[in-house]
Amino acid sequence: MDKNILIIVDIQNGFIQTAETHAAYENIKELLNQKIFDAVIATKFVNVKNSAFERMMNWTQMMDTTSQSIPTDLHKYIHCIIEKHTYTPSKHKLFHALHTLNNTIPNKVFIVGVDTDACVTMTTIMLFESRIRPIVLTKYTASTGGITLHKAGLLVMKRLIGNNQLIDLEPKSKNELNSI
Repeated sequence: MDKNILIIVDIQNGFIQTAETHAAYENIKELLNQKIFDAVIATKFVNVKNSAFERMMNWTQMMDTTSQSIPTDLHKYIHCIIEKHTYTPSKHKLFHALHTLNNTIPNKVFIVGVDTDACVTMTTIMLFESRIRPIVLTKYTASTGGITLHKAGLLVMKRLIGNNQLIDLEPKSKNELNSI
């Protein structure tokens, strides 16, 4: 049987800057405190000099270690951190971590984090296209661009990966996770 693996997308100091993203971070801390996941993977976005973000969008945030840092109170829950320089983690690194933590590639994973309209959506699509069911726990997602972009991300995911993968639930037990 697959382990219940949670992927936390980009909960980093530089992204926890709005009321919505701060609420998502607090909700994720509460979720982790329940200890209902067998393993937790976190992605960490690192913008680098001359990146596509800098060159094409003139976006130079997330280049310093303070903004890139994952809050220290989450570290005790995280089994693996995957650094990335794009919207998605390296497929090879993510699948290696999933295989290591589950002893095989799992059939499903749970996803939370920011930005719903960018990195969360792109990561779910990568998993979906790889035949892994991405289950987005929507109460634990947000966008730095605000509620409109958050809702847009949910709408796009609904279309691209199916409504059954977007779960508006606050799981309280492993049994609840297993029933999804």
